[in-house]
Amino acid sequence: MLKKLKGNAGKTGPTGPAGAAGAAGAKGETGPKGETGAPGSAVAYVHVLKTGALDTANSKNVSAAYEDGTPGLYCLNVTVPFSNAVASVDFHEGSGWANVQRGPEVSFECGKGTANVIVATSAEKEPLSAQGLYISFN
Repeated sequence: MLKKLKGNAGKTGPTGPAGAAGAAGAKGETGPKGETGAPGSAVAYVHVLKTGALDTANSKNVSAAYEDGTPGLYCLNVTVPFSNAVASVDFHEGSGWANVQRGPEVSFECGKGTANVIVATSAEKEPLSAQGLYISFN
């Protein structure tokens, strides 16, 4: 047993080197499943198959899709207001590009139905080519 020293304590000395890292702890249990997140911000989106058919399981707020009779021209009816649209070709069904248009030319090109959007798809060296496509509307 040490005796208590008498007098004032001296200055604190410099900090010593860090000690060795300890062993990793045991793995914790898996936490509970989180709640489903809010739906995405797109007001509408669509997956149109190469045939012009609407993939309803992967579409929202688009009520119709069809080819206008020309391979590579697709007519859509978006049922909510939107400001812009971004399209891409479904690379599982082909490759190329997609161009989305809305305006007066839609009713001219898509004479039947209630289409308010027309999409042209193309592949390299083919001005119009049937392609599956995805579109997001905001």
